[in-house]
Amino acid sequence: RTRKIRQKSRTPVCGTVHVVLFMPFESALSEALNEKPDLTNYALERNIMIATPTTLMMALRTVANVWSVERRNQNAEEIAHRAGRLYDKVSNFLKSMEKVGSRLDQAQSAFRDASSQLSSGHGNVISQVQTLKSLGAKTTKSIDTAYEPDDEEASLPSENRRSLGS
Repeated sequence: RTRKIRQKSRTPVCGTVHVVLFMPFESALSEALNEKPDLTNYALERNIMIATPTTLMMALRTVANVWSVERRNQNAEEIAHRAGRLYDKVSNFLKSMEKVGSRLDQAQSAFRDASSQLSSGHGNVISQVQTLKSLGAKTTKSIDTAYEPDDEEASLPSENRRSLGS
């Protein structure tokens, strides 16, 4: 009977086919073993397990436990794979944040330079347009006092103020 069972086509689960041959009467298995003592070894070599009512429930519980462990192992592998991908994403994100910080520093420096050219130092744009206004340029708007030239700049003699624009 074990030869016929093994010859049937089976779909492997986890790479190996295992067949359970259920014998409903333990006395029948006992008689078969008396006739052929190596019957269980012969069956096991062909991945066939002979089960009786006493051993069937144990075998089924063992299979259920093996499958449960296999599912946990697969989950652990998936968790490890996802954790690795998440780690890489966080690493890339931190590099991007460093770039953003560096670019913000560059933008802040460029802003300070432009503000300095606009409103402080000798020959700045604000002092020159204020000088033009004081010389009689017709304007309809006024410049915010936050951009007014430094006191030192405003107190320069008029001949020095004209030279600032040259």
